[in-house]
Amino acid sequence: MVHLGFVLIFMTGITSVLSGQAPQVFLLRSGDAFEGIVQKKASEVLHVQTPLGRRDVPVVNVLARRPVEGLAATYESKRNGLAKADRDGHLSLARWCKTRGYLTGMVAELKGLLSRDPQDTGALALVESLAPHYRLARPNPMPKEKPRWARREKDLLFSAAAKADIVRAALLRSQLGALPSDILLGDAVRMARKGTAPQRWIATYLLGMSESTRRVKPLYRCALGDPSTPVRRQAVASLVAHDDGTTLGPFVKALLKSDNGAIRVHAAEALETLGDRRAIPALALALRATQGGGVVRDNVVFTRQRAYVKDYDVEIAQGAAIADPVIDIVTEGVVLDVGVVSIVTQRRAFRRSLRALSHKDFGYDARAWARWYETSGR
Repeated sequence: MVHLGFVLIFMTGITSVLSGQAPQVFLLRSGDAFEGIVQKKASEVLHVQTPLGRRDVPVVNVLARRPVEGLAATYESKRNGLAKADRDGHLSLARWCKTRGYLTGMVAELKGLLSRDPQDTGALALVESLAPHYRLARPNPMPKEKPRWARREKDLLFSAAAKADIVRAALLRSQLGALPSDILLGDAVRMARKGTAPQRWIATYLLGMSESTRRVKPLYRCALGDPSTPVRRQAVASLVAHDDGTTLGPFVKALLKSDNGAIRVHAAEALETLGDRRAIPALALALRATQGGGVVRDNVVFTRQRAYVKDYDVEIAQGAAIADPVIDIVTEGVVLDVGVVSIVTQRRAFRRSLRALSHKDFGYDARAWARWYETSGR
């Protein structure tokens, strides 16, 4: 008996070949190349679906079409020869894929690079070079000359970013960044607070492009409190873009004053990104505060309450609207003294930031860090 799944796969393959739906590499007269499947041909224009969205190409610009299989095999061979930590090797492979039009491989390489470092300038530059040619968002029905075209375009791009991965989010943020800055600020502030992680990442990038003071509070909020590491790092980078020497202060205050261990860790990470050595005394002080082995403590209460009528005069209750009963409440349960063991995580973050700022390593000895800064670290 022939397995039904095999039959379906076999028939799908035949249908793809007969209908021309197998992925192809399109070679253009400009020298560009890209991988995709033709959706339809209209008015001498090919609408091609690619791994990065739709691309519209005039038929006269297409020089040739080639199968993808050979490129895929070569790509896998090259990729298997690279170590996972070889950043330059993977970036070079991504560029090779772009040159030859193998977008599937390029997206895979860029996703790996940006997942490890969302601020990788080489990977982001490669994505930005693709932004003018591909569309992930739904088509904009408004004519481009209409005044509201840009606002409609902004809404469509932000909507497409809701569930985008890091590569597609980078493509969308480049397209958003090309729109007039005056229409982006309000949505960027709102998305930085309420958007999905990709939308918040894009929003913090766009806020960094703005000169308005409205950008400052959302960026600090994201840098210190956002659960997404790429969002926090982008928020700090956007603050650094406008640093006038005062960016350091709020992070130092959060490091030393916040009762939230996660915020202290995020503040230390931000200070590391800022690269300002003036943060070293504050980091040493924060490290010293953890040396007693103290644990953040709180109380957790689990209780059950019961209310009952303890006493009232029956005769009065019968003849009066208000009987004035005596109510008692019985409470039973347990109160737990809970220790949140975040000290180890904090100490590691403080030490990591100190090492990055000083290029020294005095371990967890806060006094040694302070002495070094006073003598030679300024």
